[in-house]
Amino acid sequence: MTDGSVTLGRPWHPTRGLPDGTRAADPNAIGNVVFKNCYMDAHISDKGWDAMAGKDKDGKRIWFQPQDARFYEYGSTGLGALTSDTRRLLSDSQAQNYTMANVLGGWEPT
Repeated sequence: MTDGSVTLGRPWHPTRGLPDGTRAADPNAIGNVVFKNCYMDAHISDKGWDAMAGKDKDGKRIWFQPQDARFYEYGSTGLGALTSDTRRLLSDSQAQNYTMANVLGGWEPT
């Protein structure tokens, strides 16, 4: 992959059915992603995250911005582990909340 060609993700909002039978992107479905202690190679963009479009209840295109989601990084290493205004970092104390037990709530994948 070309250096800087891949973002970490985008704020996807699932569509939901409305009482009138139409479907629209749910503005209240706010994603939460943390890349913690990850190796990121040079293909990761310094931009980090990307915007994503959806449709409102009137069918109009609306944009969801990464800064409105809960997207963070902590302890990343490698050529793609860059910092910028669009790549928010967790503090040490915030990162302590992102453990397997807290994130998975007791669920143990098999």
